[in-house]
Amino acid sequence: MEAVRAAAQTISGLGLPGWAGIELLARDVDSGVAATPTSDSELMIGARNRAHRLLTSLDREGIRAELYIGLEGGLHVHDLDSGRIVLLRGWAYATDGKGGEGSFGSSPSIQVPSQIADAVVNRGLDLGDVIDGFSGRSDVRSNEGTWGILTRDLITRRISFEIAVVAALAPFFNHGLYS
Repeated sequence: MEAVRAAAQTISGLGLPGWAGIELLARDVDSGVAATPTSDSELMIGARNRAHRLLTSLDREGIRAELYIGLEGGLHVHDLDSGRIVLLRGWAYATDGKGGEGSFGSSPSIQVPSQIADAVVNRGLDLGDVIDGFSGRSDVRSNEGTWGILTRDLITRRISFEIAVVAALAPFFNHGLYS
């Protein structure tokens, strides 16, 4: 929610009509993917599922929104000639819910230390549990996130998702290039 709020504030700073004073509603909806996705495809599906399930959830409550945004974070495993690398990444998906396709945006990526990658990818442990143990903290996921631990809080979970949300919303605030 904080990442979406920060992205909306950033976009409203452009002075575009309709972006100031945005009301945000959040719901906890299932992504339909693994607790820690391990591919861009799975991350993107999770983000899109969350946006569409948010639309359904709000519709059941009789609420119509102008935009629906879903977020999904996890890992992307990539095989290079030199070996496997595992990247921490997040995806956002935005849709107006009017039947057309929405838009994706991605966070930056950072390589995950091998001991964390091994625990999640090879042993099937949840990244949230692994990063808590690795850092000696609890509920890192709800605070600075793995991003904060890996970058000493130079980039936090909120900042990484803010970038993804701004990117996903680009077609909605930059109509001239996307129409």
